Amino acid sequence: MRRDVTMLNISEEGCSFYDRHSILRPEQAISLRVETLGPFDAYVRWVNNSLVGVEFVKPIYGPVFEYIRDTLDNSNWRPPAES
Repeated sequence: MRRDVTMLNISEEGCSFYDRHSILRPEQAISLRVETLGPFDAYVRWVNNSLVGVEFVKPIYGPVFEYIRDTLDNSNWRPPAES
């Protein structure tokens, strides 16, 4: 299943993202794309309501990681109020 999510934190080893209607479960294998980059294979490590943390199977290559980090700044993003 394909869906858009809001990435909140990223490191070379993993990331967390907001997925309002997440059906993901820990240990589930997924594949992520960031704009036109990827796919990045990963495993879900934790789920907390609509927040999901994943660990990449292989660390993201340095320059690719730096590009993602520098162009996708979501540091001021906050999840919408739950209804």
